[in-house]
Amino acid sequence: MLRPARIAFLSALLVQPALAQSVLKTPDAIRGCLCAEQTVEELAVEVRQRGEFLATRRNELASLDAQEKVAAGGEQARLARERSETAKIIAAVLAPLYADSRTRYASASENFARNCARKTYDPVVLARVRVGLVCVGARTNRAAPVSRAAPPPRFSPLRGCCNAPDPMFTRPPRSAP
Repeated sequence: MLRPARIAFLSALLVQPALAQSVLKTPDAIRGCLCAEQTVEELAVEVRQRGEFLATRRNELASLDAQEKVAAGGEQARLARERSETAKIIAAVLAPLYADSRTRYASASENFARNCARKTYDPVVLARVRVGLVCVGARTNRAAPVSRAAPPPRFSPLRGCCNAPDPMFTRPPRSAP
C-alpha cells in the first residue's frame, strides 16, 4: 500500500516535467508571447471601437429612414441621398473593416492560446525583456526602433538614380532681358 507522502512525491515527479515545459526561459519566446498578448489586447480594443462606430452609423441610418418617411418634398430627397450615402459607407467600408478586425482578433487570440496560454515566464528573463520591449503589433502606438541607416536613394526612370535633379522638371535659369 502506498503512503500519502509517497503518493505526493510520485505525483510531483510526474507533474514536474509538465511544469518545466510550460516555463518560458528564452528572451525571444517571452518577447513573442508578450507581443502576442499585446496584439490581442489592441485588436480587442479595435474590434470594440469599430463595432461601436458601426452601430452608431446603423442607428443614424435608421434615424434617416424614419425622418425620410415623414419628410416632404425637397427635404425627403435630401434625406434619401444622405441615407443612400450612409448605407453605401456602411456596406463598402465600415462593415468590411469591422469584419476584418474580428477576423484578425480571432486569429491573434488563437495564436496566443496555442503558443502562450498557460505558460509562465522566467522572472529574471522577463524583467530584462520588458525593459526594451518593442512590439510591432496590429495597432501599436509604440515606436519601432529607429534605424540609423541612410535612406535609400530615390530612383526615377527618367533620370536614373541617386538624387540628381530631374532635368525634365528643372527650369533653365532665366536670362536677364
